[in-house]
Formats: sequence, structure tokens, C-alpha cells
Amino acid sequence: MIIDTPAAPEADVAEAVKVADLCLVVARPTYLDLAAAVRSVAVVQRLARAGMIVLNQCSVARGGVEPPAVLKAFEALRFAGLPVTPVALRSRLIYQTAFAYGRSVLEIDDSGHASAEVRALFAQVWRAIRGEQPAPLRTANDDLGRPAARAGA
Repeated sequence: MIIDTPAAPEADVAEAVKVADLCLVVARPTYLDLAAAVRSVAVVQRLARAGMIVLNQCSVARGGVEPPAVLKAFEALRFAGLPVTPVALRSRLIYQTAFAYGRSVLEIDDSGHASAEVRALFAQVWRAIRGEQPAPLRTANDDLGRPAARAGA
């Protein structure tokens, strides 16, 4: 079961956290969202529940390079106290289209980028629920040491 909690009083969110097998703290890569995510992480930790942080509505990487705001968000969340999923959900029109039709992106475009993101996120969540080690966090930052990336290619 998935319980999507809106921005609500902490007591309401805490009730959902108490019954969850895994808490996903979702945040956009903006200062205010990251600050709210850190408060949500504190609730998850205080209640000693398992959790992960998911970045949502991130700008699409161009040429294999993450936008600076996304890189900064990944970096800031490293210190939040919960693992950050290496899968970031991107800001894609198909998410809004699927929502408008009451469907998932998998039903609208099974082979698209958004569907691949959702599958990869589900794999991360499933591993966490099963108690398996998450895949290491990897972003476009990991490629900065390659000569092609430094040269801007």
C-alpha cells in the first residue's frame, strides 16, 4: 500500500510513517523542498523506520550531464541521514498526461524514458523492502573525471 501524504501536520505524517514498511521522502531539487524533506527525514528517523529519499521533477540531463540544481540536491541530501535513490524522476510532460487520464506512464508509453525511470525506482524500492543493499548512488558527477566530460564533449 502506498500512502501519499500531503504537506500536513507532523502528527498526521507520523501516523503514516508508523505503519510503513518503507518511507519514501520525495522532494524537488529546490531549497524549500529540500528543507521540507529534511524535516520529513527527521520524523522517519525519530520513529526508527526505514526510508529513502527520491528526487522528483528534476530537469532532464542533457548530453549525459546533470543540471547543476540536481547535482546540488544530490550533494545536499547525502547528509540527510537516509539513502538517496540514484533514480531521479524527471520533469516530463507524460507524467501530467498520465495523471490526467488516470493512468500510469507505463500504460501510456511503456518504452519511454519516464517508464524506464519508474521501473528503475521500483527496483530500488523493492530491494530496500526486501532488505537488500541499495545500488550505489551514481550521477553524472561520476563521469567528471573522464577527459571527454572535462572538455565539454
